[in-house]
Amino acid sequence: MAQFPAIPLFTDAYLGDTTHLTTIEHGAYLLLLMSMWRTADCSLPADDKLLARYARLTTGQWARIKPTLMPFFTEEEGRIRQGRLTDEYKLVRQHSRQQSDKARSRWLKEKETADAMAMPVQCRTDAPTPTITTLEDKSSKGAEAPLTLEKRVFDLGRKLLGPKAGGQVTKLRKHHGGDLEATLRTLELAGTKSEPAAWLGAVLRSDPSAMADDVAAATDDLYRRMGVQ
Repeated sequence: MAQFPAIPLFTDAYLGDTTHLTTIEHGAYLLLLMSMWRTADCSLPADDKLLARYARLTTGQWARIKPTLMPFFTEEEGRIRQGRLTDEYKLVRQHSRQQSDKARSRWLKEKETADAMAMPVQCRTDAPTPTITTLEDKSSKGAEAPLTLEKRVFDLGRKLLGPKAGGQVTKLRKHHGGDLEATLRTLELAGTKSEPAAWLGAVLRSDPSAMADDVAAATDDLYRRMGVQ
């Protein structure tokens, strides 16, 4: 198979240069051009027997049309070439190499990206060891961290009042003067009621100081029943 299967043919230039050729001469000329195009250097050996075979002619037929066709070719170092065809061959080969280089460059870039994505991230050997603080560490040092306690308050509020309970929990916290522990005790107590939302609504409408003792007493009773105290 030829390196470049398609051969460029400029019909206007071709017909303008070959108006004097017969049909047989046209066929022989085109066969020689196509045979040249299929070679590595776009040339044919300057051998009449071989040229006749390339043109699909007998040696006698080739001898008769050779004087008409040979002016289209140049002979050098035992081979014949057609100038315009050689120029086109060089251009096509150059373009092919450029496209091949671009494709290879693109492939290498994509491969580098793929390799980088597939490569596991390695920690620096001199990187400091992270300090992991657990909930147990915090509890052993004293009171529960505010963020953890706040999360418990809002989680319990959503459990009792639904996913949109944030606003009511915030009101309850303000009702207790920002005291998260008191807010949590109130929510835990609300969980023992048949209608937690209604009970909490009553708490929010009441005087915080008047409710404090009731909440504390109810909470102590709840903890006793749970076996905490």
